[in-house]
Amino acid sequence: MNAGVSSLYRWAFLGGGLFMMTIGVTSSVSAQVQAMPPVHLISLVSNEGTNSSPTPTPNVEQQLQIDQLREETSWEGRLQGYLPAGSALVALAAAGWGVLVYLRDQRRDLQLRTQLEITNNLNRLTEYGKSDVVNSAQVLSTLTALNALVDQSADKDLPRKVTDVIAIAITEDIDFNDVRQVRFEALCLGNWAPYETRLKGNPGERSYVLYRYLSALHGLRSRHSEYVSKVSWDADKKKFIHPADLMMEPENDFQLFQRLAQGIRSHWQLLEEVGQQAALEQDFQAATGNLELTTQLLGGPRS
Repeated sequence: MNAGVSSLYRWAFLGGGLFMMTIGVTSSVSAQVQAMPPVHLISLVSNEGTNSSPTPTPNVEQQLQIDQLREETSWEGRLQGYLPAGSALVALAAAGWGVLVYLRDQRRDLQLRTQLEITNNLNRLTEYGKSDVVNSAQVLSTLTALNALVDQSADKDLPRKVTDVIAIAITEDIDFNDVRQVRFEALCLGNWAPYETRLKGNPGERSYVLYRYLSALHGLRSRHSEYVSKVSWDADKKKFIHPADLMMEPENDFQLFQRLAQGIRSHWQLLEEVGQQAALEQDFQAATGNLELTTQLLGGPRS
């Protein structure tokens, strides 16, 4: 918008200069015309030796020249000289106004398109826990798009609004016992920074999210008690090591266990107070009945 206004000022300045030049040229021509002696006086001077000759009558060509000079030096003639410059200024003003209107409409259209994209992306997030139409890859794509739209939106409160939607979905809608849905919280934690900031400022809300993780882990242990109590974690390879002669079936249950344990670990890494970390370690050990896994997964370095 500023570039458009600056361009308009340049055109207006150029038009003003053209107008002043036109006035100067016209005034100069008028002064020269007024300084010229009349044609009939020139005729008298050229014939001053013949006193008996009567004053000559201008011929047709001279009369036309006299009439033309009178017309050019009259106010109507001067006004006609200003018309081209005036027309140019009017054209420049119209063009400048057109540029301003165009830029205004373009900005308005951009804001409308941005708002529409934001609404569509928010709807996609809220649909994640309600149907199988939206998958994890689409959630990641949606969060990436929202991060880009924050800079384009005129709504400076957009990050908070998006975070509110995410928080409500996680605390109210997402089923942490569902292997697909539980992935949503980890995606938001890793790809939407305002959500992590919100949890840091709201310990109670983080505690409730962790409670949902631990509750689902309790339920999984009730179905696979021996496996959960004996599984271990290889920090170098960053993967779980199955106990000897034990497998967690069906596979969805093992994927659920992985996502629950990794989600709890992600929150443990973000905790800033040692006391909070120790409390989460105790809760995780109580949920799994596996001291070795607790030490390997939560007691090591934050990486």
